[in-house]
Amino acid sequence: MSESHIGNTDQARSHTRKQGDPVDPKAKKAAHGAFSGFFIDMYDIYLPVVALGPAMVYFLSPHMPASQAAIVSSLIFVSTLLGRPLGALIGGRYADRIGRKKVNIVAVSGYGVMSFAMAAMPGYATWGIAAVVLFIILRLVDGVFVGASYSSASPLAMERLPGTSEEPGALTSCSASPSRSSPSPC
Repeated sequence: MSESHIGNTDQARSHTRKQGDPVDPKAKKAAHGAFSGFFIDMYDIYLPVVALGPAMVYFLSPHMPASQAAIVSSLIFVSTLLGRPLGALIGGRYADRIGRKKVNIVAVSGYGVMSFAMAAMPGYATWGIAAVVLFIILRLVDGVFVGASYSSASPLAMERLPGTSEEPGALTSCSASPSRSSPSPC
């Protein structure tokens, strides 16, 4: 990789390290941040699948037919998935302009606030159908923040993690994909 493509001599040097050289502490932090964001994302997706089933009683009317309850439950789950591409577009654009780290901090803070807001929400007995609608909106906004985190944290880690001169991008592949078809250097 030439310096003209990177624009920073320090970054250019960090991408060609020799075997056994220590990894830059900033690169380690970036990789840890990307992995943590990925872990929180898995928590954000799979926990509702497990926990929202029993908790749906809290958000749905006891008089709602089973078919409508299934549709509303699906909307609650799918809404966060619909927000992710939008968040990736918005977050990626801002990450290129103001910096990936700043965008990632805002994104992580955003989905933290959304998670707290969803946990603190009153249920159907208090707010009626407004609780369900607000919950779906909060899940959508949560998905936007998660998408923004993806488009800032993972590229930040990939840009900062060096490869070795024998296998460029070896450590980058560890941050980008937990499973590869070739043997992992991690």
